[in-house]
Amino acid sequence: FGPAGNGKTLIGLEVIHKFHDDNFDSFFLCKSEILASKIKEKFVQKKERIIFCDLEYFVLKLFEVAREYDLNIQNIKKPLDLINLISLNTQYRCQSIVIDELQDFTNDIDLIPAIARLTRPVKGYFIGLYDPNQVIDTGNFDPQKLKNRFGLDQFYTLDVNIRNTPQIVNQYMNL
Repeated sequence: FGPAGNGKTLIGLEVIHKFHDDNFDSFFLCKSEILASKIKEKFVQKKERIIFCDLEYFVLKLFEVAREYDLNIQNIKKPLDLINLISLNTQYRCQSIVIDELQDFTNDIDLIPAIARLTRPVKGYFIGLYDPNQVIDTGNFDPQKLKNRFGLDQFYTLDVNIRNTPQIVNQYMNL
């Protein structure tokens, strides 16, 4: 995590690119459709199976997955139900999931770790990028509680501004 402008999104894009695998989907997910489309426009390494989207589109993609596996989706009422159905009843896993502006996902505390469970257990990557100064509802978003409750074990704080590829590589190699 870190303040606005220090390169969190650039690090997330580098993770998606570096760990890309054509055999698995990777998602760069954010709450805003506008932000997702702007990031997609700037991502120059266009690759199959890297999907930039907001939560609504992510859920639509998961409904497609559920249909491919012939899962009963009639009783699905919220994204968490769908994610749990897929993660418990299929082999579907993602290579990488990067959530940008993680602090915007405060409505359901269980949603973040459920999304993380959709990544491959070995060589899969879940990255949540957030700015603690942009948390609107501090009662619902506490990264330390997420870390402790769900065993999300690696948190890094970016305290430098990263604005170009050499800086990204240097910072990433030091994580």
